[in-house]
Amino acid sequence: MVMLLRAEDSQRICTAVRQSLREMWPSSYADCNVQVEPVEIASVRSLVHCARRYRLDAAQKLLMQFFKQGLAPYISARSATSPLVKILVPPVVERQDSYFNLVDGVHRMVAAQRLGLTNALGLVVTSETIPAPAGDLCSLSEMSVSIAPRTPDQMFRNLDLARFRPVGYGRALEIAVRRFLSAESDK
Repeated sequence: MVMLLRAEDSQRICTAVRQSLREMWPSSYADCNVQVEPVEIASVRSLVHCARRYRLDAAQKLLMQFFKQGLAPYISARSATSPLVKILVPPVVERQDSYFNLVDGVHRMVAAQRLGLTNALGLVVTSETIPAPAGDLCSLSEMSVSIAPRTPDQMFRNLDLARFRPVGYGRALEIAVRRFLSAESDK
């Protein structure tokens, strides 16, 4: 069980996500800006079409911890799961014309949607160079849930691998953000 200790400096997290995105995909995020904003959940679209049950269950428990601690979902927070202390980064979305493209945090956003929330805090990425999504998008209410491992065909629809920017493989974005924050605190 996660026990939230305190809210974390949002600007620090925005800087870490911005820098991590720039390092991971320089051509797409060279000029990106990242801000914490309320995100209308009905406006969120996902490249992932099938969530994992155990990850969704964990996200629902995390959401309840935010409420128990009196914190707005998903404000940047420092959490402890004995004996680890870690930073919880809000879901990351790209602002497109009429919707938000979910980059990271699909299970947390689906948990919020299923609980009936209309808004959740997210890290909103804006840039002149963000490409169009690499496949078909679905709304969070259209997403299926599976207890079995998902194949790429179950997770994605009409995926263009040449334009795909994976963040979930091995939690690449989360790892990059933690590395940046660790290096920053070592200075």
